[in-house]
Amino acid sequence: MLKAEKTGDYSAEAFADLQTVTHNFVCSADRLVANSYRSFGNYRLWQVYSVMWLLGAYTELVKLNMMRAQTLQTGQDRQGYYDQLVTLKLCGGGYPEFDEVAHKVDTLIEQVDPRDETAVTATVAQINQIFRNLSWIADPFVALLDGKTYLPKNKLRLSLLKPGEGFMRSGAYKAHFLAT
Repeated sequence: MLKAEKTGDYSAEAFADLQTVTHNFVCSADRLVANSYRSFGNYRLWQVYSVMWLLGAYTELVKLNMMRAQTLQTGQDRQGYYDQLVTLKLCGGGYPEFDEVAHKVDTLIEQVDPRDETAVTATVAQINQIFRNLSWIADPFVALLDGKTYLPKNKLRLSLLKPGEGFMRSGAYKAHFLAT
């Protein structure tokens, strides 16, 4: 908006990135809300789907905070920040592997009848296995799968970044969230 005000360019092209971000956010919110309501039909479905919701929201928050910190630390102009912002979707922090997991979990939630206890049991087991097979899922989210009902109070702290043992884990996952 500030750039458009300065240049007088209010064309669709000038706002293409804003359109992309808005579209990504609306699509993600629609998926999360629709599948949350669907999973509300059976507590066991909600218990595993809430991990998807919380994991996605948390990774997005971490990515936004890291982007802001990197912009301030490196003195990047706003364009560098906005170039990364366009990759976000309201959940998942723009992490491609999260998108793959979300697609698998959402598909399972969309296919199950919450009133069919046998189907729910099978779906919950599949979703649990998807999450537990992730090398990058942090222990507090696994604890949610095991029945814990809350995340740690202080979710953003330096200990998250400890190699191999922090909340952020290591490898490609950590590199994505710390990359400039």
